[in-house]
Amino acid sequence: MKQLAKGKPTGYRTSRGRQLDNLTIERIKAMYATGVSKQAIADELNLSWATVDKYSKLDEDGFEELRAKRQKEFVDACWRNITEAIELGNQKVALAKMASKDFKEMVDKTAQTLKDQGADPQVIAEVVKAMSKMGDIPLAHISTYIGTLYDKQALAQGDPTEITENITRWSDLDD
Repeated sequence: MKQLAKGKPTGYRTSRGRQLDNLTIERIKAMYATGVSKQAIADELNLSWATVDKYSKLDEDGFEELRAKRQKEFVDACWRNITEAIELGNQKVALAKMASKDFKEMVDKTAQTLKDQGADPQVIAEVVKAMSKMGDIPLAHISTYIGTLYDKQALAQGDPTEITENITRWSDLDD
């Protein structure tokens, strides 16, 4: 196994004769492992598709298992966050339903109960303020958060993030 040091030339050359450093090879592998297309990697790193293809397949550094583990951890973390965001969204919907009915009445009752129990007026004001802020995160923000996390985990698994069925791309058309 060849020892790779960050930023040091590897002895490998691109089709254009340029020597690739270890950092570039690692970037190719990392980007490819997270679902970035070979063409997008080539464009970003100013390399040919063939060079990206060649280095994306190398298992020279022995870190493929670690990369796969990290990728799985990332996907799992995304799903946990998606689940939590969905729960938060469900709470916001329930709160919105409650608010439309009797939320103000509940806040007033809570404030009165605290007052009857001799709570400090400043504490009562803080509780009322905190209760009033419970609905401050717009549901659209939670929806965007869920969509973003879903796309990231799909990319990490190599799945598409858009509907690609029955779509004809310009690049697919014959001249």
